[in-house]
Amino acid sequence: MISDKLQQADVDPEKDYQLRALDPDLVITFGGNAWPALRRSTTPEPVMETDADPESIMAIHGILHRISEPVNTHVLPLAHMSGQVWWRFPPEEYISRLSKALEVLERQ
Repeated sequence: MISDKLQQADVDPEKDYQLRALDPDLVITFGGNAWPALRRSTTPEPVMETDADPESIMAIHGILHRISEPVNTHVLPLAHMSGQVWWRFPPEEYISRLSKALEVLERQ
């Protein structure tokens, strides 16, 4: 089993390189590991009105953000689509938040 710190050390330097190489229009972070990994080297700013706690993937799920470094793009944090999430987000709620964020993205 790989420790979280070792996994983070392996992923962090590559993440910036890959983002620059791809220069995506949208980055989707799935789950409680991807969102904090992105936030360690960027400062995502919400483009939707929210008072959600950015530390909690369950709270920030479906809130569209924007980053300017290492690339200028949108970021959409989503809770991982595992069975453990469905108690908090039934499929309809999960998809509803995703759809609202994508509608905001289309208007950007």
